[in-house]
Amino acid sequence: MYWLKQAIGFSAGTFLAVVFFNVSIMYDGRLNFHYAPCWVAIMIIPFLIFQIYTVLNLKTIYVTEKEIIIKYTFFNKSETLLYNNIKNIERIKNQLYAKAGAINDGYHSSAVHLVCGKYFIVSPDQFENYSDLIYAIKSNMK
Repeated sequence: MYWLKQAIGFSAGTFLAVVFFNVSIMYDGRLNFHYAPCWVAIMIIPFLIFQIYTVLNLKTIYVTEKEIIIKYTFFNKSETLLYNNIKNIERIKNQLYAKAGAINDGYHSSAVHLVCGKYFIVSPDQFENYSDLIYAIKSNMK
């Protein structure tokens, strides 16, 4: 489901940027920066770059009895964390707000804080088996 959301978002953003740029082209082939769709297309580009960055940093978490292995999907990089390096696991409630108050009920994610001061986020938005991962990590900690 995560991949589908990313693909639809990237496709829609790219399509809209191309359409808005095409609408903004003047008869001589230059962009008309005084035309609002040109600026909308320019504002879409940072979101597309952020989405590419997010997809490139996708990771897979393997929980064993001795350690946690974090492998990055698109890079040949992995990290190994021993359970005694975990300081605590903080549960975070993510909720969207507007001027009138909360928009939705939100969802929970977990921040795994390490002894060295670093942390990594385990979110149900990125991991379908979020509850199983957190349970496995907590059950293997001292």
